[in-house]
Amino acid sequence: MPVEALTTEDVMRLLRIGRGTLWRLLNTGALPSFRVGRRRLVLRRDLEVFLDRLVEEQRPPAQGGRR
Repeated sequence: MPVEALTTEDVMRLLRIGRGTLWRLLNTGALPSFRVGRRRLVLRRDLEVFLDRLVEEQRPPAQGGRR
């Protein structure tokens, strides 16, 4: 499977967030990124892991089952 890198503009559009929010995520390491020249890129798989983690954090805890 080919590796897909997204630009910061792509990530902002996909997440519908502003530049400040994106930079906060990148600078804190919440969303991994790397530089190629002057461009900062995010791997699509890293974005998917980030989103999966957000969903898990917001999911209510499982209730005990019937006995």
